[in-house]
Parts: sequence; structure tokens; C-alpha cells
Amino acid sequence: MDTQRKQLSDFQMLFENFYPKMVEVAVFYLHDLPLAEDIVSDIFVKLWENKGDWSDWDNVNGYLRNAVKNSCLNHLKHQQVKEKFEQEYLYDLSTEESSPEEYLDLVSKLVDQLPPQRKRILEMSVVASKSNQEIANALGLSINTVKDHLKKAYAFLKEKMKEEIPKQILFVVLFRKQVEGLALEH
Repeated sequence: MDTQRKQLSDFQMLFENFYPKMVEVAVFYLHDLPLAEDIVSDIFVKLWENKGDWSDWDNVNGYLRNAVKNSCLNHLKHQQVKEKFEQEYLYDLSTEESSPEEYLDLVSKLVDQLPPQRKRILEMSVVASKSNQEIANALGLSINTVKDHLKKAYAFLKEKMKEEIPKQILFVVLFRKQVEGLALEH
């Protein structure tokens, strides 16, 4: 028990000393304070889960700086890929009679017609790239229930669109919905 208290105390000290500095590093790359705080928080969660030796402050400082820099650069790269995809891929998918935005709006309206549980499972699968087992564990469902929800969600969307909707389109639609939902909360 004393070891756990010592680990918690060491980690608390580490967090208090490094969190503000690491948020500054992240803001330098991202120019977005809430996003920087999220990324740095995730890094500290991973650090806690690994329960390493936090007594060597120089090594921890270097590790955290690299982790923050890499996470920020990965986020920025992901954003660039997403934007490029939206511009190029969606344009190619749109038909002459509809624009890419109209196509996305149509898919978005169909996704909104899904039952809440099915929509959530689809979001976890497509946006968060969770496995069926991870979704089942997170929601307290059986893996077969998760598979059934996904199968029915895809079948519904395919039936309504008269074609299979590429997973990339679902990603964009569901990701936008999450971002919009976060924006409404703040």
C-alpha cells in the first residue's frame, strides 16, 4: 500500500510540475488551448498507466516533450489528411446532380435515423476505430449484439442510399457530428 501511495504522490508532483509546461509546448504546435490540454492529458494518462520510474526528472521532461511534440504533429497530420480527403475524395464521389456537401448531408440525415445505441456503436467502430470486442466491453454488451447492430446499421444505410456508403464517408459524417456535438457543449 505504501508503494501505491508513493507512486501516486510522485505522479501528482510530476503532473503539477510538468502539465503547464507541456500544455505550452502543445499550444505552440496546435494554437488551440482546449485541444492542447486534451492531448497533454492523454499523455499523462498513458504515463500513469505505464507506471514507470518518475524520479529521474530529466528523462521524464525529455519523454514528455517528445510525446507532446509527436502527438501534436500526428494530430496536425491527421487534420491535413482529413481535409485533403474531404476536398478530393468527396468531390470524386459526388454525382453531377449533387455536390459533395449534399451527399454528406444526405448520409448525415440517414445516420440520424438510426436508433441511438446503433448510432453510438457505429461511431465507436468507424470514428474511434474500436474493435467489436472493445465496443462490447465499453457498453456492457455481448460481441454478437455489437456485430448485429453494425450489420443492421450498414444494411439500413445501403438500402436507403441504393449503394454501399464507403467507410470514409461515414467517418467524415460521424466525425463532424462529434465535433458539432462538442461545439454545442461549450
